[in-house]
Amino acid sequence: MKWKASTTEQVAELICGDNTEGYFRYLTGPNLTRFFRDADTDFVHDGSTRRFWVADVLHKILDFPSSNPLMPPDAMLRVIRLLMDNEDAFNEKPPRLNALMAINGAIKREGFEAFFADDDQCYLRHCRTGAIGNESASP
Repeated sequence: MKWKASTTEQVAELICGDNTEGYFRYLTGPNLTRFFRDADTDFVHDGSTRRFWVADVLHKILDFPSSNPLMPPDAMLRVIRLLMDNEDAFNEKPPRLNALMAINGAIKREGFEAFFADDDQCYLRHCRTGAIGNESASP
């Protein structure tokens, strides 16, 4: 699956905590490595500019195979879920409505919407079909 460079760059800024809204924690290089390991990937920050490195990683993740052609690969779904984890709320209280607006501002151009389900986890919905991306069953 391909996303526009502007989308992956905007999501990368959120992951890095470089966003002006301030609803995501600033992550150093080692913490970016930990973030992607927590998302069950093997990417290790190489010391390069954080947001460019993360955008490149996101492009690589989007090249992974997907079980549903309408949805991003499972690894990308895990990245979004981890990014939006309520335990990592910053400058706001759960359910992270400001962070949700920020991520949706980035991914809407790709035809997706993030939302919190009853289990307090963040999922992606395909705007045109309503399909919900989940590694297992839909919430």
